[in-house]
Amino acid sequence: MKDNKWRRIQIAATLLYRYCGKVRIEGVSSRLWDLVVTVLNNPQYQFVVKLVSSSFRQTTEYKTYLQEIETNKSSCSKPIVLLCVNEKEETAKIGLLLGFFWNRAYLNDSLVMNKFNESSWAILNERLTAIDRNIHPIMSGKYMVIKEIFVSARNGINSYSEGRFVYLRNLSETYKMQVSPNNLSFKEKFDRLLNGIPQHEYPTDFLDKIIQDAVSKQFPDNNLHSSLMIFSSEIRDVFLKYNSYSKIDIPLTFIVEGNINELKKIIGTILPSSVILNLLTLPPNESNFNGISLSYGLKANNIANEIKGIIDLQPSYHQVKEYL
Repeated sequence: MKDNKWRRIQIAATLLYRYCGKVRIEGVSSRLWDLVVTVLNNPQYQFVVKLVSSSFRQTTEYKTYLQEIETNKSSCSKPIVLLCVNEKEETAKIGLLLGFFWNRAYLNDSLVMNKFNESSWAILNERLTAIDRNIHPIMSGKYMVIKEIFVSARNGINSYSEGRFVYLRNLSETYKMQVSPNNLSFKEKFDRLLNGIPQHEYPTDFLDKIIQDAVSKQFPDNNLHSSLMIFSSEIRDVFLKYNSYSKIDIPLTFIVEGNINELKKIIGTILPSSVILNLLTLPPNESNFNGISLSYGLKANNIANEIKGIIDLQPSYHQVKEYL
């Protein structure tokens, strides 16, 4: 075995032990994977790991590997995790290449890789354990609201391409659902069962307003829909619903609005970093959304409060790509 392969294994094992808790790691001789990882407090819970370089996905070898997994998919009994290791930086990116939903294997050929850390492992762990028809609350306890903003772009005289900005927000003591009325009529209760929770009961805050205002400037005709991610079935739904879509990263940047005297007062103010939004669209429509830019104008006379609000709320924001 080449030295760089041993180095890759060493880095991978270090990261797996660091972020995955009590696990057993075994090397195997297989064309499709290199390691078998067993979670010790649940011996039936195993996944396999394919170790590759950080540039592997840009090679023709990766396409061959995907074809080989597709050919052997029916005989795979364990989820396949791709671990792209950067030997120089001793870091890795991780993604679920082959998963199981309702005991059926799904090849994630439009795989999104996330930096391997505590947060990405918590998300991947939910995906790995959502393998059957049993519905259970998300184990991490990090329940979320899924926000979808439906938009359209003109690609002809009377032709439009549809897309949607999708992001997630953590539910918390300050970002929580409105209390539903106690005196609902039978018709109202039936309507909730049929159509779900009314949209006005979902939380919204300053960060949501910024995102919605920025999208509305670019796409005046848009529609917002909120839903919950609380159960394992909803993680499956997100993957199955969006996996085949093209994912376009669009930064929402911040500018300052105000008169010259107000602007002089805030010289030297550091603006918050951009918020990256995921625009999902069908692959044939992707080119119609190229060149889109989103911005939000911070008010000069209230810039300190607005910047603090953005910085405080950004940790509760997640890209939907983290779950794909």
